[in-house]
Amino acid sequence: GFNHSVSDAKMAQIFAEVLAEHKDLPTAPTFALDRTTVDGRFYRVFFYVNDPDEIFQKRNQIYEKVLGKWDVARLGS
Repeated sequence: GFNHSVSDAKMAQIFAEVLAEHKDLPTAPTFALDRTTVDGRFYRVFFYVNDPDEIFQKRNQIYEKVLGKWDVARLGS
């Protein structure tokens, strides 16, 4: 999850930027806010892959990019 130090609008921008980089997927990936707690927000990312062997690699790539951009936004705030 992501704490509340970065606004909802900025998180949406981060997800949109990262997901737009993945034009190699069969359909455009999407995301949704899954739940919010006092400590943070939890998102789900939905995407399809051409080869099932790609799913874990692609998931990690997306996660690492989102986390990196969130970290920059969080530390810059």
